[in-house]
Amino acid sequence: VGIVAAIVSGLLQEDSLVPNHEIHELMELHEKLGFVVAFLFGALYVWIFFRRKKMQRKEHLSLAAAMLLGCIILGYSANLGGKLVYQHGAGVEPMKEIIKAESFIHEEHD
Repeated sequence: VGIVAAIVSGLLQEDSLVPNHEIHELMELHEKLGFVVAFLFGALYVWIFFRRKKMQRKEHLSLAAAMLLGCIILGYSANLGGKLVYQHGAGVEPMKEIIKAESFIHEEHD
């Protein structure tokens, strides 16, 4: 439920960002990873729901490995979200004009 709320809130706020090239690239990866994690944990939930009473040791180990992978991806995605805000100022109201100005300057030189 939490990851669905995070994805929805991210999609709702996406249009309010002032993207430059770096922000756009990080945001796209952050978004894709959010969908990957949501799908992975959703699939794991279904797996557990239908197999919980029948699972044997190998299946438990596979489930644990998949959960660990999901947690690693989630942590990396969270790190990207932190970079978006704290290194690039994405979504920070006072930074919008600075990002717009920097994007304009970079576009003129490209």
